[in-house]
Amino acid sequence: MNVRTQTIAIIASVSLCLIAGLGLVSQGAVLDGFVTLEEAHIEETLDRVVRTIDLKQEYLAGYGYYLAHCDDISLTMAGEQPAYPNIYPRTGLFEYLDIHYIIVTGEDGSVLSAEGYDPPNEHQLSIPPELYLLHHDLLHQGLDKTAGFLRTGEGPVFAVLTPIETTAGMVTFGRLVDEEWIAALSEETGEVITMTMAVDSDEVVMIARSPDGTEITGSRILSDMQGAPLIRLSVTDDRSIYEKGRLAYQSAFFIIAFLTLLSGMVIYLFLNRSFISRIASLNSQVQEIKGDSVARGSVYLEGDDELAGLATSIEGMLASLDQKQQKVRESEERYRRIFNAAMDPMLLVAIDPDGKPGLICDANQAALSLLGSGYHDLTGMRLSKFFDMEDRTIENGLSIGRFHPISGESVPVEVSMHTFYMNHQPAAVWVARNISERIRVEEERQLSLEQISHNIEQFAIIGDSIRNPLQAIRGYLFLLKEDSMIIEAIDTEIDQIDDQITQLDERWLESENVIRFLRRNNR
Repeated sequence: MNVRTQTIAIIASVSLCLIAGLGLVSQGAVLDGFVTLEEAHIEETLDRVVRTIDLKQEYLAGYGYYLAHCDDISLTMAGEQPAYPNIYPRTGLFEYLDIHYIIVTGEDGSVLSAEGYDPPNEHQLSIPPELYLLHHDLLHQGLDKTAGFLRTGEGPVFAVLTPIETTAGMVTFGRLVDEEWIAALSEETGEVITMTMAVDSDEVVMIARSPDGTEITGSRILSDMQGAPLIRLSVTDDRSIYEKGRLAYQSAFFIIAFLTLLSGMVIYLFLNRSFISRIASLNSQVQEIKGDSVARGSVYLEGDDELAGLATSIEGMLASLDQKQQKVRESEERYRRIFNAAMDPMLLVAIDPDGKPGLICDANQAALSLLGSGYHDLTGMRLSKFFDMEDRTIENGLSIGRFHPISGESVPVEVSMHTFYMNHQPAAVWVARNISERIRVEEERQLSLEQISHNIEQFAIIGDSIRNPLQAIRGYLFLLKEDSMIIEAIDTEIDQIDDQITQLDERWLESENVIRFLRRNNR
C-alpha cells in the first residue's frame, strides 16, 4: 500500500470515526433532549387542560355566587317568599351554563329546589343522589373542596358548590362528564382529550407513545372531591416536536458529515500537493535510475523543505554509491580476468556448517577444461562429486587428491585452499595444480636411481671378479721367476689394473652416497 492510499485510508477512517462518534454521542443527547422537550410540552398541555377545567369551576362558582344573591332566591330562602321561583326554563340557564343539574339547599342541607335538564335533547333528567348529599357531606364530613369531580351512579359529574351568604345555604351546579363535555373541552383547548374511569395509581403524570411512534399521550389522574382517584385525563398529540428535532438533527448531522468529508478532502489535497505527490515524484525518479551510473541531477525536488533536502541527500548518496560500485566493478573485473587467466584450475566453493566443502559457486576456464564440463553444469554441484582427498601435507597446507572429469581418467592434483567470508557465509578458493607430469617424472627418476644402483652393484661385482684373476696371475708369475724383466712388466700392469679397480671402488662408494641423498630428498 503506497503513501497516497494510506493517507486516503487514514483520512477516511478518521472522518468516518468522527462522523460515527458524532452520531453515537450526539444522537442520544440531542434526541433525548427533544424527548424531554416533548414530555415537558405534553405536561404543559395537561396543565393547560387542568387550568381550563379550573376556569370552568371558577366560572360556575362566580355565576353561582351571582345566582345565590338573586333577589328571588334570597327572599325565598329568607322565608319572605312562599315558593322558589321557577326560573330555569325561562332563562335557559342550563344551556347557557352548559350544565345538567341545579340544586339549592338550605342552611341545614335540606333541598329547597332541584332540577335536572338536558338542553340538547330538551328533556328532564333525574338528579343523581350523590349530588343531594354534597351539602350534607360538606357540613358533616368536613369536605375541604367546593368544586371538583364526583363519582355518581350516572357517571362522573363535574360539580360546583357556591354558598349563599345571606342564609348560609348552598347553590350546586352539576354537569355529567360525557362525550359532549369532553368534546367541548377538546375544542376549547385545541387538544385531543380523553377521559376514562381511573384505577388506583400513584403516578401523577404518565407518558406513553404509540407503537408506530407517531403519537404521544400524556395522562394525569384527577381525584374526586373526597381525594380518591376518579378520572384518567389523557391528552394525545402528534410527535411533531420530536420529528422536527429528529429532522433538524439529521440535517445538522448530514451537514457536519459533509463538512467533515469536505475537510478530509481539503486535507488530502493539501497533503497531496505538499507531500504525497512530491514523495511519489521522488520515488519515481529513484525507480527510474538504472544502469551502471547515476546521471547528475537525476533526483531533484523543488522547494527548501525537508523533502527537497532528502532529494539532495539521495542524489549525493547515489553518486557516492555509484563511485563505490564503480570501484567494486573494477575490482571484480580484475578478479575475473585474473581468475579466468590463471593457468591452474580454480574453484570458488561454499563451506558447509560442518566445515567441509559444499557447493561449487564459480570456476575458471582451466577448471572447466580439466573437468570437461560447462560453467552452468558445474556451478551448483557439490565438490565431492568431482574431487577425492588422498593426502594432506601439514607443513605447507597443500592437499593431494584426484579430480574426476566427466569423461576420461582421474587427474592427480595438488590443492591449496584459502578460506574467507562471502556474503557473511564461509567460502574457500581452491587452486589446483595438475601433478600428473611430476608424478611421471618422479616415477622415471626412481626407476633411474634403481638402475644406477643396480649398475654400481654390478660394478662392484665386476671389480671383485677382475681382482681375483689378477691375484692368481701374480701368484703364477712368482712361480716362474725366469725372466725378471717380463715379470716386472706384467706385475706393473697388474698394479695399474688393480689401481683402476680401486678407483672404481672409491667411485662406487661416492655413487652410493649420491643415491642415498637423492632417495632421501626425493620422498
